[in-house]
Amino acid sequence: MPYFDWCISRLITDSQYLIGFNDSLMTPPLEVAKLLNCSQPYGLIGSAFGSPRCSYPGGNLLESALTLNQLKQELIALKEDSRVKGWMSSGYNVKHHFSNPGHMEAIKAILVRIQTEMEDLQVEIGKALSEIYDEYTVEEWQSTHVLPFVNEVDSLLTTCDKLLAKDTWPRRPLNRHDL
Repeated sequence: MPYFDWCISRLITDSQYLIGFNDSLMTPPLEVAKLLNCSQPYGLIGSAFGSPRCSYPGGNLLESALTLNQLKQELIALKEDSRVKGWMSSGYNVKHHFSNPGHMEAIKAILVRIQTEMEDLQVEIGKALSEIYDEYTVEEWQSTHVLPFVNEVDSLLTTCDKLLAKDTWPRRPLNRHDL
């Protein structure tokens, strides 16, 4: 029976979209939020407001998906940061292990926080998906939506660690024998 309830709640949200509501799929209309027994209006989603905490079957999956989306947005913003673009791009600085340790420490702190939140979120998403889907679907969903993000964060952390491993740098211009 819980699967049926979940389908109904998805049907409500999807129907709203199909009949012409131009609202974001991440923020369904207030009427839908009421039907789904959410603790706050969907329009108030974000780090300042928290999550809507809906009590319909699958509501905890929605909450986890929203958190995943927020973490992805944070990573996108971080990758646009001039410190990441300038010091961690796949070009010259990474190739020669040349960086600014202050910038790398600041970037690493953000990446470690995102990584820690993702570790907790992976467990939450697994539990939420397991309430509705079989283990194969859970694995597929995690492999499609979570693991690429985790791998990207891990890759950036590895780059950061490599750049921080060196504690002395030659003066510019850099010659091959200096590195």
